[in-house]
Amino acid sequence: SGEQEHTLERVSRNAVRLQDLIEDLLTLSAIEAGTFTTVARPINLLDIIAGAAEDIAPAVAAKGLTLTTARPAGGLVVNGDASQLVRALMNLLSNAVKFTPEGGRIELTTITAGDWVVVSVADTGMGIPEADKKNLFTRFFRASNATQRAVPGTGLGLAIIQTIIAGHGGELSLQSQEGTGTTVTVRLPLAYTPGPDEPADHQPPHPAPPADDQPPQPGPPADLHPPDPQPGLPADLHPLDPHPARVLGTRS
Repeated sequence: SGEQEHTLERVSRNAVRLQDLIEDLLTLSAIEAGTFTTVARPINLLDIIAGAAEDIAPAVAAKGLTLTTARPAGGLVVNGDASQLVRALMNLLSNAVKFTPEGGRIELTTITAGDWVVVSVADTGMGIPEADKKNLFTRFFRASNATQRAVPGTGLGLAIIQTIIAGHGGELSLQSQEGTGTTVTVRLPLAYTPGPDEPADHQPPHPAPPADDQPPQPGPPADLHPPDPQPGLPADLHPLDPHPARVLGTRS
């Protein structure tokens, strides 16, 4: 019956929320215990981005949203853990879907800036109140307008994404204006390819962060960068070495 179907749908949603919470808590526990590791290998980041766009497409369609992507042709190789980068990107795209009302737009843009690749997820969603921005990277914190509208979430996503990106030698920044939208930008260093006269184990200096070369934002947002790692999050994350198959932990 209709009532039974409604009940099953509600049970299914709650099961998904519980699974998300368990996965986030397990990740947080690994971070605090120092067992959260990154297996660094050369990977084509564009493959991960294309796969994430394909995976989020059903949720985008179900909510009546529009997803546009822009990325360069060819490949952009970074040294990283594919599973972690997939998780970070899917989390950002899922947030964009979750906080954007029907008829809204999501833009997934990838560009290069010097020795960096810059990936941004921009939406025309509810945005973040100014008073809440300072706490966005605090564990379990949720924006006030999200709680008022009963938007599901654990409040752990951004803190975990921040740890993943920092573990890859990258940077995470966020811009948002309430009622206009949010843009989250990830910067990752491109993998270094030694020249013909350089030894294979040559390590160049870590590239300087790119200038604020970001795609157009969905409104006049205010820039926000995550604070230094908070208590419980690792403070000794280092950029990845450009050699493949190296396992990195948060601390020894």
